[in-house]
Amino acid sequence: MPVKQSKEIVVKSKPHEQTELIEIIYANLDLKEPHSKRFIAQILENIRLFDKKQHDYGPGNIEKFMQTGVMIRLSDKLERLINLWKKDSTSAECEAVMDTWADISNYGAIGQMCLSGEWAKHAEDKK
Repeated sequence: MPVKQSKEIVVKSKPHEQTELIEIIYANLDLKEPHSKRFIAQILENIRLFDKKQHDYGPGNIEKFMQTGVMIRLSDKLERLINLWKKDSTSAECEAVMDTWADISNYGAIGQMCLSGEWAKHAEDKK
């Protein structure tokens, strides 16, 4: 699918300021469903979280065990989610649940990168 020409994309500093970017992505991908716009916004937030955590951890924690490590981390996150879900909802626990869902989403993308060889390729490119 050809990508539509658009003006330069500038990522805004806050999610609520990303409306233009979301519209550009929505149009370039020729999306139809209205929920896709919110999905794009959520993924952009998750990318920020991924970048922050990669800055803190570095890629080595994934490189050591690749898909196996990602599956273990996903298992830990699912157990955390189950444990939080069983508790009564408070605002702090709700935030923890949201954070856990974001981590699960990001580990899914990392797992895909491991499977496709992109994680290892990126690690080699940095050496």
